[in-house]
Amino acid sequence: MDSTSIYSTRVVKSFDEDQAEIFAALKSALAGKKLPPLKLINYFKGLPLMYSATVAAIEQGILDLDVQPQQAVAMATDHYTLIRCKLFPHDIVAHVHYVNVLRHAASLSKLHFVEIMAERRSSVRLELAQPTQVAFSFQGQDMPGMLSDISTSGAAISIDEYLDMPPGSETVLRFMLPDLAQNKLFPLMVEARLVDIEGRASPYCCCFAINPEKAVEQQLSRYIFQRQIEIIRDLRDAAV
Repeated sequence: MDSTSIYSTRVVKSFDEDQAEIFAALKSALAGKKLPPLKLINYFKGLPLMYSATVAAIEQGILDLDVQPQQAVAMATDHYTLIRCKLFPHDIVAHVHYVNVLRHAASLSKLHFVEIMAERRSSVRLELAQPTQVAFSFQGQDMPGMLSDISTSGAAISIDEYLDMPPGSETVLRFMLPDLAQNKLFPLMVEARLVDIEGRASPYCCCFAINPEKAVEQQLSRYIFQRQIEIIRDLRDAAV
């Protein structure tokens, strides 16, 4: 999942000034033993993870942390993490400079303020284990794509060629999802409305709001629940 869909940059003064102020505030609070708890947030394959972290050291633009094992796995995969701390009026994004999953340690750099857009979602949006083919109609033609992530209220579809489809356009998505418990595929059709097309080059990402009927919503909910269990199991296995 593209991290730019997770958060939006929020510059208060400038990148350099904001980072300098973040590090200065952390150093001062750490030295005075008044550093509030730090919470790290990742959206691992879309699944939100939030765990506490302990500051080990702050030196030369690097923030060293002791982190929870599953968070370390997510950070090693995503190469970023989000920081929430009462010291600051906004959340912070950080580049993962180094991470050691076995030692539960990470080093962060390039800190700046953000707004976490993913928190505005009405439901959890998860990446599929494998993108699946999807089709939708536009101007009388079937448009092919690959379904990359889904929730009970939205879907993201990758397309190879740019589509001049205006936001608000209504269509129907047709695709198949696996039933992870029964190891079989089931077909779905769901009404959808285009929210936006993201990307400056191929592949482009079509973001749809969907309005599933009750039976379809139940199938989606079951798949998302099963997929959450699968992601959590993968995290635990990788953290051993």
